Parts: sequence; C-alpha cells; structure tokens
Amino acid sequence: MFNFIGQMGTWGPLMVLLTLANLALVARYSIQLFGSNPVKSADINQIMIVAMLVVAIGAFSHYAGLHSGLLIYGQMNPAMFAGGYAVSLVALLFGIAVFIVSTLCWFVLRLRQRRLIQVAA
Repeated sequence: MFNFIGQMGTWGPLMVLLTLANLALVARYSIQLFGSNPVKSADINQIMIVAMLVVAIGAFSHYAGLHSGLLIYGQMNPAMFAGGYAVSLVALLFGIAVFIVSTLCWFVLRLRQRRLIQVAA
C-alpha cells in the first residue's frame, strides 16, 4: 500500500488524504439523505469539488514528473524514461479513478435529493 502511495510522487499522500476526506463526505451525505430524518438541503456538490481537486493534483504530479524526466532525457536510457513515464501515470490514473467513483456516488445522492424534494412539493 505504501509503495503505491510512493509511486504517486510527492503529492501522493495529499491525494490519498483528499480521497479519504471525499469518502467521509460521501458517507456524511449518504447518512443525511438516506437516514430516518432526511435533510433535503445537503450540499453534495462538495463531493465533486474534492474529486476535481484530486484529478488536478494527479495531473500536476504527472506533468511535474514528466518535466523532470525530460530535463535529464539525454543522460538516461530511453527504456528508463519509458518506465518513469509509466510510473508518473499512476497519480493521474488514481485521480481519474477517484473522480469516476465520486461522480457515481454524487449521481446516486443527487437522485435521492431530487426525489426528496419532489415528495416534499
């Protein structure tokens, strides 16, 4: 597990921390919307904001790693560069995966929120 976080570069721990915060938001709003006393005014858009932040940090980490690799490209074997490029994609792919899962959770919560608002009207 820690090797995976290490492969995401300098920003990996922050990305994991934001992912855990996003999971906490999903749990919080799920309890609010599906609980015995539903709250119709839950601000579920925070889930998407944090998810987009994880993708942005993943993209930044990927391109920062690519930039570092290109600076020393002439000093290394192209196979090493290709391996480094593949490793630098880990952060970007992690960010995209978090975004996809967060979007699915947001969509389910949004459907529930709209249903509660329609029932109340």
